[in-house]
Amino acid sequence: MRQKPETTKRNSMDSYQEISNKAIFLCKLVLKMTTHAGSGHPSSSLSIAHIITALMYKIMKYDLNDPWNPANDRLVLSEGHAVPLVYAAYADLNGVWGVDQNKKQVLTIDDLFSLRQINSPLDGHPNPSTGFPFFDCATGSLGQGLSCACGLAISARAQGIKKKVYVIIGDGESREGQIWEACDFIIDHGLTEVIPVFNCNGLGQTGSVSKQQSPQNLASKLKAFGFDIRNIDGHNPVEILESFQQKKGNHPFAVLAKTVKGWGVELLKGDNHGKPVSKKTLDQALSDLDSLKTCNHDTNRVKVHPSSPQKIKNLPEKKLQLLPDPDFYSLLENDPYLSKYQKGLMSTRRAFGLALKESGQINNQIFVLDADVSNSTFTEYFSKSCPERFIQCFIGEQNMISVAAGLSKSNYIPFVASFAKFLVRGYDQLELALIAEANIKLCGSHVGINIGADGPSQMGITDLGYMRTLSTVHNNDGEPLIVILNPACAVAAYKFVQLMTEHKGCCYLRLIRQDLPLLYLPSEKFEFGGAKLLRKGKDVAIMATGYMVHACIKVVEELVEAGISPSLYDCYSIPVNPQTVTEAALENGGKIVTVEDNYGNGLGTEIASIVSSDPSIKAVVKQLYAKRIPKSGILSEDVLDFAGIGV
Repeated sequence: MRQKPETTKRNSMDSYQEISNKAIFLCKLVLKMTTHAGSGHPSSSLSIAHIITALMYKIMKYDLNDPWNPANDRLVLSEGHAVPLVYAAYADLNGVWGVDQNKKQVLTIDDLFSLRQINSPLDGHPNPSTGFPFFDCATGSLGQGLSCACGLAISARAQGIKKKVYVIIGDGESREGQIWEACDFIIDHGLTEVIPVFNCNGLGQTGSVSKQQSPQNLASKLKAFGFDIRNIDGHNPVEILESFQQKKGNHPFAVLAKTVKGWGVELLKGDNHGKPVSKKTLDQALSDLDSLKTCNHDTNRVKVHPSSPQKIKNLPEKKLQLLPDPDFYSLLENDPYLSKYQKGLMSTRRAFGLALKESGQINNQIFVLDADVSNSTFTEYFSKSCPERFIQCFIGEQNMISVAAGLSKSNYIPFVASFAKFLVRGYDQLELALIAEANIKLCGSHVGINIGADGPSQMGITDLGYMRTLSTVHNNDGEPLIVILNPACAVAAYKFVQLMTEHKGCCYLRLIRQDLPLLYLPSEKFEFGGAKLLRKGKDVAIMATGYMVHACIKVVEELVEAGISPSLYDCYSIPVNPQTVTEAALENGGKIVTVEDNYGNGLGTEIASIVSSDPSIKAVVKQLYAKRIPKSGILSEDVLDFAGIGV
């Protein structure tokens, strides 16, 4: 009995020396690789050296030869600029990398000197799409990592996998509101497997962080949210190891680690941010680190492999069952809305909700996330039929999109719904998700100025232009980074849910608030890039999208009465198939008018760019869109007239 404390003390000292010397070795690698690259944030990397060493060599369970194993504990580096330290540890451990699991290769110490080069898997910030699968999510735009970790934890729970997700968060980064959206979300959903670790080095980019982000104030905030807290010296291996051992089973837990930015290197201490040491001063910096070794024998190259978890295969990608053609009557049989549908009216948002409900019942890989508007987006249909796969995110759109990005990494298919206007808040989160090629389906309702009385604060009018910009870029598979679907009819909206589910890649579905006449039979077929010719003419091609298809039907009637023969196209998908534009120009005397009830850079710019890029298309394009800030109006027509695009 008397020997037990002595044994514990000796084991602690062994761990202290082992982790300390390994951390010094990794810090030296960081200095060399960042100096070689000419950039790379060594000061922040050194501040997390002991935390990362303890996690990757002692605490986490993961398979170095299979970083794709869903059972692996995961590390999310929300403080993404500190990534060189993680690269150094992974190379020292001889972990594998590769875009393709069948062509994986070992990351070596020599590979570290490719940091930030164009053909390297070692991007300047975490980016799994380059072939570094130790990470699941792209980070670096600060504040998003904790939310991504929540998505990873939800997917693990759904698969019955017990693992932990560790998240390194900078103290300055914790100023971001999304961090606290995620903390609320962790408590709401009992995600105790997510462990935030706050790196409290006291310095941001330009100087000291606010006192509001001091360890004391962060501790008070986290306790108020419901977390157990451990305050530790982030450079003391024994305290680091003991803090994680003290986590209670089913209670939210966070670590606040007091660290030094540029630890161990005098040249990097203080306000330095992002700058590597020069080649002239590199030897001095390395010497500073050597002087900190805790024992004389060299443990730098000792291979301490982490424990491996159970081997689990990724969820297989299912062969998707097709939705039957929509029978809205039977789908609404017990719904008081049925009488409106019998008059031939249905909103695209309601059809979307009905399709989600049906899809969820035949495909258990579909999840739906909503931000407290499920009775407006009609995701409530799904929440009632598949409650175990409905995630209420409340009013936190940024967190919601990042959670979906994490959730998608296990072959789940998350549909993310809110008002299009509110999703604007999450554009940064969407862009980071797309960098990691997350397979998320974004659904924005209440699009366009047609919603009338609620006014411009509720209208999705910038979304189409932004999403179209993303659609002009290709991912690693050569597909558009995002595909936009803008249905004018409930049948189309219903069918689009199937298209989105089948497509491996991000989609954005725009949904109209109003009940509108059905334009298509339930058997109608749709495709990405497609457009429907609703009327064939010869004088002018009117190419409209969304709500404005209905407005243009009225315009066509007036033009015909005036002796003009217009063609009318429902351009329901962007990117548009260039062949459609070629035919429209050829058959209508080279006159094209585009019509949309949002701001510019949407459909009109899409058509104009196709015309300008192909000299064989002889056409003039006139773009009609909202050219002034709209305001409330009792009728949609009032708002359209006000914005200059009335009938």
